[in-house]
Amino acid sequence: MKTLDQYVAQFKSTSVILHPEKGDIYGGMYLSEDLQNLRTHHELIAGKFGYFNGAKEQLEKVADKFLIHQQTAVNSGEYKPTEYPNFLQEEQNLWQAKIKVFNEELKEIEAQIIKVEKAQEDQDTKVLPRRQWGSCRLRGGIIYRIGGWKVLPNKSGILAIADPRSPFNGMTLPRFKSEVLFSISKETSFRQRQAIKIAKQTGKPVEPPKHVKTPYLIEKSGEIFYPDFSRPWVQLNQEKLNKQKNQK
Repeated sequence: MKTLDQYVAQFKSTSVILHPEKGDIYGGMYLSEDLQNLRTHHELIAGKFGYFNGAKEQLEKVADKFLIHQQTAVNSGEYKPTEYPNFLQEEQNLWQAKIKVFNEELKEIEAQIIKVEKAQEDQDTKVLPRRQWGSCRLRGGIIYRIGGWKVLPNKSGILAIADPRSPFNGMTLPRFKSEVLFSISKETSFRQRQAIKIAKQTGKPVEPPKHVKTPYLIEKSGEIFYPDFSRPWVQLNQEKLNKQKNQK
């Protein structure tokens, strides 16, 4: 007959939650990287129809079997047993061990959830470098961070940057994408093409183009100033769109 401790040791040794290295690649990854997966596994164990409650039900059935065992003995003219027979004792050990290991797995998952949420919170509050300003974080399919800056709907219901740390605080995302990100991208590409063109003309190696200065918002007028841009990219793009529209 296996003891409670033997069953606990067995179940703990094969748990990919307590020992991720014993599982496959996917099983070994979900505890540390995927918040949704962590919550799913927590629900599988602790949910209403999860493993934990299932084990408790099985343990209750063992107790019911012992009551039947006691009554059968009395009906047979014997003394009422006060201790579980070996076969019921081992079954009780099994389910008690599962419950104990499930509890340990839940603690591990909950600790990992806190760790991952803290890491995400730290990432959310970190302002990203300019090359990552277009990087967005979504919650429920809605952007709530862009470039590390907080995003909220404005009075008109349009998503806008709502972060005092941003030089574009208050600017709507459509405008930020079209007038800031688009312009920086176009100017950077233009300078790279010019550098390649000059290199071909002179026969010299391509020199890295001059770094594009960051546009900034003029508070009084609400206009965006482009310090050293070679072309008014937003204006040119709008003229191109208008021309295409008129040709249709």
